[in-house]
Amino acid sequence: MAEEEIVFEDVEKEEDLAEDEILVDDEVALEDSLKYDDDEPNLVPIFMESVKGIDAIDELSERVYKDFNNAWEASEEWREDKAQEWKMFSGKLPPKGWPFKGCANVHVPIVLENITRLQFRTMAELFGDWTNVFGVVPVGPDDQQDAEILSKHGNWQIREQIVDFQRQMARATLPAPRAQMKIS
Repeated sequence: MAEEEIVFEDVEKEEDLAEDEILVDDEVALEDSLKYDDDEPNLVPIFMESVKGIDAIDELSERVYKDFNNAWEASEEWREDKAQEWKMFSGKLPPKGWPFKGCANVHVPIVLENITRLQFRTMAELFGDWTNVFGVVPVGPDDQQDAEILSKHGNWQIREQIVDFQRQMARATLPAPRAQMKIS
């Protein structure tokens, strides 16, 4: 058992509850000290049994919330930049300005068509047979049986345990539009 004090910096508590105000399970008072085993798979129930643990969970959840919001706000410019690139990629062009204001804004999304075709061909060539996606090549003459077992296991894992693999590979082979397609 470890007795530790959890400290989170840069987290401001809006309100502090007195120890006698925090009651759980039909008015049972909580312990003052926090004792837990580092190897426990889920520390939340243990932390919920003490005042220090509840405070630590509150501070941690506030920290996670603040960190997420700060990261979201900091990436606003990047996300807007990517949105503009994808508009060009899919054929949504900005209206024409002077001296062509009012002219037709004709655009066939050739980039989208060609890259989509390339991606489909790549997926068909690399992953056409989903029963044999993963292969192990033997290094020496004694490794043939091990290579076959590892190949079968790897393919089984990809099909049965990593169920998102096929979708992720489809996404990985589709190139994202880059700076050469920026809208000025």
